[in-house]
Amino acid sequence: MRIGRFEPTSQLRSACGVKDGARLLHIRQWAGGACGIVLDRDVNAAVNVAKAAKAPDWR
Repeated sequence: MRIGRFEPTSQLRSACGVKDGARLLHIRQWAGGACGIVLDRDVNAAVNVAKAAKAPDWR
């Protein structure tokens, strides 16, 4: 499975699946509004990429 270059992996919360939208690049952590979990931008994106590799219909 290939993930597109512009796939919004850092915008989708890996914990609950809600798409938060774009953030400025200097924002490295944030708290999810619905789930309340604190997310690191890079770790969150990596988890989403790993999920996509396991299930092609991940969204």
